[in-house]
Amino acid sequence: MQARVMMLQSDEQGNRFCTYAEEVLHEVAGAFGHSLSIRLDKIGEASAAAYGTSLTEETVAACRRCDAVFCGRSGCEGLDDLADELGAGVTVRYCGVPQAICGRHEKGFFMALATARALDEEGVRCAAAAAFEWTACQEAALTHVPPSGKSADGWRTEVGVQTLGHTSVPVRETDAPDAMTKLIETPSQLGVLLVSPYAGSIFSAAAVALNTVPQLMYDVRLGGEAKVFAPVLPADGEDCPLGALLAVSDMLRCALRWKREADCLNAAIINILEAGWRTEGMTVPGNNVTTAPEMVRLVCEQVALVGRLMDHEGGVLL
Repeated sequence: MQARVMMLQSDEQGNRFCTYAEEVLHEVAGAFGHSLSIRLDKIGEASAAAYGTSLTEETVAACRRCDAVFCGRSGCEGLDDLADELGAGVTVRYCGVPQAICGRHEKGFFMALATARALDEEGVRCAAAAAFEWTACQEAALTHVPPSGKSADGWRTEVGVQTLGHTSVPVRETDAPDAMTKLIETPSQLGVLLVSPYAGSIFSAAAVALNTVPQLMYDVRLGGEAKVFAPVLPADGEDCPLGALLAVSDMLRCALRWKREADCLNAAIINILEAGWRTEGMTVPGNNVTTAPEMVRLVCEQVALVGRLMDHEGGVLL
């Protein structure tokens, strides 16, 4: 199987994240016998330094020819412009915490915030379709908060259409106060939370403030000609590869449709976390402290191991 992935280098830290993502992608492709073509280009600070602009027309055209795009860092200049050029309708921020990283008396959870990029008729249609597609891919539930005013009826109509088309996705409507309460107290009950642009800015800030492991967060811009994945740089600037690796796993599952490969990478990441490996900013007593490049190497070793246990027809060799 063949796939084309664009790697967009943005700045020093973004370049490191691209390096980690590329290393793992090649390991996964090799373990499962795929042909993977990775193209490198620039965005943001790197593009401005090289070309005088944060995003070139040539870069946009090259992204359109790829199956998926990995950007070194979410929030870099030019990324929203790229999403607009590609026709993305929704931005999803993964805010979950896997059980393997929690303490003995804590529980992991899956939660993501899906923010519509526009509230006109076409914008709502695109956002709803992309959010439901991504939610189904994650085998999760979807909670939505309709906007106030004249957009509410169109919003509910599009959610209803997508509900009929995605019968495997449990859907619940709620209001902003209830959604915020659950975000604070029981985020696992939200699943994927679909909100308007205005509500998204509020919920995103709250999710970042409440997340105890910001190193795991990443963004996906969906609904356009190519899905764009980008890790979120923690506020302290820590060089931790986990957000980038989880973004790659999501890329494998939802953009390239390589589900077994995504399962393999997830298993590799979980194995490393359960063994106690952490980068410096994530450590608690009893953990094994390592560097970001070393953690990537450990994950790649696990990918090769797990890949040997999985046949190329989707079965597991035990």
